[in-house]
Amino acid sequence: MGQRNSKQVSLLGSKGSRDDGCIGNRKVRTIALSTILIAFFAMAASYLVSSAEWWEDQNIQAPVLGDMCQPCLDTANAYYTAVAGLAVVIVSAVMAILLFFVNCDDKCGRVAGVGLIIGGIMYMIGWLWRINIYNKALKDEIIGDTAPWDLLSDDDKQRVNAMLASWFGEALLPSATAILLGIDVFVHLFDDEASRLASNFACLCVVAFMTCPVYYIMAQDSDDSNDASQYIPINSDAYGWIATGYAVVFWFALLYVILYICTCCTCDCKDTRCVRVIMALGLILGGIL
Repeated sequence: MGQRNSKQVSLLGSKGSRDDGCIGNRKVRTIALSTILIAFFAMAASYLVSSAEWWEDQNIQAPVLGDMCQPCLDTANAYYTAVAGLAVVIVSAVMAILLFFVNCDDKCGRVAGVGLIIGGIMYMIGWLWRINIYNKALKDEIIGDTAPWDLLSDDDKQRVNAMLASWFGEALLPSATAILLGIDVFVHLFDDEASRLASNFACLCVVAFMTCPVYYIMAQDSDDSNDASQYIPINSDAYGWIATGYAVVFWFALLYVILYICTCCTCDCKDTRCVRVIMALGLILGGIL
């Protein structure tokens, strides 16, 4: 990127502080995370747009059935908010990548950083809105003379809460990644290898620690059948696999953090090729699961 003088540090550059030439390096980290964000949000866009359109159709059909459906419209708007957020993240991530190969002013880098932050926040807001609508429908909607929540058994209530927590966790990981990357691009908050790796693995550890148990709870099949069954997560063997994947990610990410912190008593083994290959394979395995 362009610089006004040799003493200035470009927005996406490095001050020459310690980095590992890999994910700890600002250029490698930004390109890698931006590519992952683009791929993830591109795949998520189809689901979110389809969901928004389906709820919009429910809102349109409701008056024909003699009843208004404000929750349907709110749900569609929640999904559209998430879609707007992911669109901003994708455009900003593309800009962040191109800035390493195009000689331009640092202001363009700041625009990319702000876009990542705003997009990440919008995506999170969309999902929080969706979770709130779902939870409110459970408590406020009336089936006969009873709210759906009151028709559920204690086990099913736990599974519903676990499902909502999983939605939050699944939205938090890409949102937090986009926001932290945007902050780094915008103000160089993470200016060395330690802080950059800490932000990467902190996101993974927090989300995996929170999401792993709730997927194990969802893995417990429900045999109940009543008018509120539509609110219960479907029975699936996939939940156990997802929970195991998050468990693997959590322990490998935590292990690397421990190795990084305890460099003095581990002979700096975290930087050896063998350890890095093992860490990478563990994280890849967790991601695949």
